[in-house]
Amino acid sequence: MTSPQSDPAPQPPPQGHSHGHTHSHGPAAPVSKHLRKVIAAVVIPFATAVVVGLIAFWPGGVPDHERTGVGFDRQT
Repeated sequence: MTSPQSDPAPQPPPQGHSHGHTHSHGPAAPVSKHLRKVIAAVVIPFATAVVVGLIAFWPGGVPDHERTGVGFDRQT
């Protein structure tokens, strides 16, 4: 008597192209002094405007509750 032959398990389809990714790299490329001045000329005024805006528009305390005299005048 012969034993029935079993079919081999189906193989998964081959994977597509893969690549590696690393976060290590060499030193940063040097930047010209002119580019540093241009970036500073843009960033410094913007940062100053943000700080001034934060100071000017920072919310103060909660305003006092004023009674209107129209019922349900309880502050929550």
